Amino acid sequence: MIKNIVIFGNGNHCQIVKQEILKHSNYRILAVYDFIEGRIKLADAYKKSKISWQSNFYGITAAGDNRQREVLVNKVNKSFKNIKWIKIVSKNSVVEKDVKIGEGTLVVSGSVINTNASIGEHCIVNTSSSIDHDTKIGKFSNIAPGVHIAGNVNVGNSVFIGMGTCIQEKININSNVSIGAQSFVKKNCKKNSQYFGLPAKKKK
Repeated sequence: MIKNIVIFGNGNHCQIVKQEILKHSNYRILAVYDFIEGRIKLADAYKKSKISWQSNFYGITAAGDNRQREVLVNKVNKSFKNIKWIKIVSKNSVVEKDVKIGEGTLVVSGSVINTNASIGEHCIVNTSSSIDHDTKIGKFSNIAPGVHIAGNVNVGNSVFIGMGTCIQEKININSNVSIGAQSFVKKNCKKNSQYFGLPAKKKK
């Protein structure tokens, strides 16, 4: 059965979302919406589909920024009562069968997610990242390309983990934390904070 998908967000990240959708033969893109100055505007309707995108459809966001993605999801939920959020898992990723992935989340090519891990709603697991066993990631978080998260790590909501960062096992990263690229995290991270370095330290 074909799943009709509308993409919300038309920035650079949208190209990644499109490519991952097109790898699935049972997915079809109906339209792309832009998010400008807090408003949702139609950017591109795929008329060749010969389907009204105003009927029931699936949606996914293409906003890389965590806060913007959360605002966009709330706007869409109010504007489109007929939407159902869909998770997109790349055919070129390795995800164990018992992994839980929330609706609206994108898992990009080359990613590996191991047994008993869970990813919250509206997250991004970007190119060639790895998430090991029993790790939990909250909603609206962004795991950048090349991030490696060890086992039994807890990541809160709206967390950004920068490119190439490594997280040691059994670490707690609280909500609204931003970790700079190429960092090594070996201590717990406090909420509403920024961390960076080898090892990662809280920025004052």
